[in-house]
Amino acid sequence: MLNYLIVFGFQFTFNIFKVLEIKHIANHKLKELLTVTVWISMLALFSTYFTLTQLLQGDWIVVIFYLAGSVLGKWFVMTTSLSKIFKIGKQKK
Repeated sequence: MLNYLIVFGFQFTFNIFKVLEIKHIANHKLKELLTVTVWISMLALFSTYFTLTQLLQGDWIVVIFYLAGSVLGKWFVMTTSLSKIFKIGKQKK
């Protein structure tokens, strides 16, 4: 069960950082973009490792946690106060 939660957490966090990456690209903030890119790469590596380890052991349930973390991570950052903190979405001109 711990591996499922690890995969979910990595995917959840990965997708939050992906939204931030898009924000930094749009705002032309290179330093922040590169920092987020490092985190994204590490999270992708760890998430892939844990997921493939489980899949190679014949545990297909991990796919549900992988997908759930992915979808809920993006949903979370777009619908909660994080979108206001990171100023994601509509911006006043």
